[in-house]
Amino acid sequence: MMKRCVPFSVPLLLMGILLLSVAQAQSRNLQTYRQVYEREMEKIQTTFAERSQGLRTAYEKHLSILLTRTRQKGDLDEVMAVQAEWNRFKQEQTLSAELIVKSPASLRSLQESALKAPDAVAEARDEDIVDLTNMYVHHLGRLQAELTRQGKLDEAIQVRDEIQRVEDSPEVAAAEWALMELKLANIERQEDGARQNPTVQETGAERKTMEAWLGLRRDFLDKRAAYWGGNRDSETSREEFLMAKKKWEEAEFQAYQTLSVIRPEDSAAVKAIKTDLKVARERLIEEMRLLAETNGKTKGKWSKKKEKRSVHDAKKQVDEILDRLEKALG
Repeated sequence: MMKRCVPFSVPLLLMGILLLSVAQAQSRNLQTYRQVYEREMEKIQTTFAERSQGLRTAYEKHLSILLTRTRQKGDLDEVMAVQAEWNRFKQEQTLSAELIVKSPASLRSLQESALKAPDAVAEARDEDIVDLTNMYVHHLGRLQAELTRQGKLDEAIQVRDEIQRVEDSPEVAAAEWALMELKLANIERQEDGARQNPTVQETGAERKTMEAWLGLRRDFLDKRAAYWGGNRDSETSREEFLMAKKKWEEAEFQAYQTLSVIRPEDSAAVKAIKTDLKVARERLIEEMRLLAETNGKTKGKWSKKKEKRSVHDAKKQVDEILDRLEKALG
């Protein structure tokens, strides 16, 4: 399973409080950890199912509201179109791209919004699965080391097998793959935007971008901590977390772009670091694309640890270069 390149910090540690508190209270062992993990995984899937059902209910409700509005307008064609869609959805409870109407515009807009909503719910589920599993594997790794030091090799082997089982789980693999595809799509959209709308960076942009980058990253970690450490049923908390995540990823790409620009006033050391950053970023994107392509060919089965490690190492290299650049810029 591909590990997150951000080190275990506030948000993941907060998630681990549940695992640790239960394990310490009942003796730290594999069975206890597994029970907590499976219970939390079940909650994630239950929440996903509830949110998915809520989307269907919301779409039907908005169709009813739209139908009332169109009747008040007295537009017969629009009323008939909305009524037909309301009747169809009431019976089928499904919506696909093929069912999007060309007109009226009001109905088309509503359908397009409803069609995008499940993707956001699925992304939220995938994020939760990956975060929970990363923490589970993290604690299992510590348990395995502890058992090994105590000479309990049979139990340590069982923990190692559990780590392998979870990392190879189709459910976890599918979540990681989906998030990887979203990340790559986001990068490609941003690259296209940068090519179409090139901007001239002003002197001192490196420092401004670095400060913005770090600030948004801190906000992302804080929002994730609030979500995992608080009420995960809170839609507001979830929306704030996802918004912070989106802003962070956008800032991350923009930071790479700006910080890799070599300027006449740069020292030889800074120029060398910026060159390294550009190369490292290109390597990271290429490793991500290769990994996604490999898993696409295997129909969702996550690739071997060696291939996933390449992405992890590439991201780690980018982070280390950014640390060097920040110090060099003073």
